[in-house]
Amino acid sequence: MASHLLALCMHTLAIFRNPSTGEWNGVLIVEAITFFAYTHLGVFFLAMLQIVMLGEPFCWSPILIGYFSAAKLTGIIIGMTVVAKILQTWFDDYGLIQIGLLSMFTSALIPVYARTDAGLFLVAVFGAFRLVPGPILTSSLSKLVKKSSMGSVFGLTSAVECLGAFLAPTIYGTIYQATVEDDPMFVFKLMAGLTAIPSALVLFLQCWKCTSGAANYNEVKEEKLLPTSTSKQ
Repeated sequence: MASHLLALCMHTLAIFRNPSTGEWNGVLIVEAITFFAYTHLGVFFLAMLQIVMLGEPFCWSPILIGYFSAAKLTGIIIGMTVVAKILQTWFDDYGLIQIGLLSMFTSALIPVYARTDAGLFLVAVFGAFRLVPGPILTSSLSKLVKKSSMGSVFGLTSAVECLGAFLAPTIYGTIYQATVEDDPMFVFKLMAGLTAIPSALVLFLQCWKCTSGAANYNEVKEEKLLPTSTSKQ
């Protein structure tokens, strides 16, 4: 059992090495960390938001929560459509990820300042792009490796998503329990602040992309998630 686990870990680490030179693939490592930072932030947000909906001063009924869920789904569909049809003509993949992270930041702050039902519904409006980074990062990761390693990359992203789903309730649930009496909205402020981590990592990748340091890794990233998106060099 231990030998199989060790072999699995070694095989996973091998994904992060450039097969041609044996060097560590820095872009792949940074994107994997960015994907984890994004995933664990998004997975527990709606659960925490539902606690706010059920508590004072909102005290929403199940019917109103259903309306919010419908509005949220509509906003996401519209947001993804806007990305696919409009924003891709002006932004590359990293730019679209930044837009998604800004949407996540804004939607995390709204519950802190919302005092009315209409104010809380703004989460569905400003959070329309919050799911954009996930599929773009997944596709980008797969394009940074050889075709023979794509299955391992998809397995890695699935494992990262499961790890985020496991850690987020533990971390943010504990923080919420510890701070709910002094500041019930502290956990949302924390989530909003933590979006700076994946945003900073993406900014680092954007700067790296503009230098010759990323040239060795751009060879395996000729296509984009959105075929008509334009790359800004």
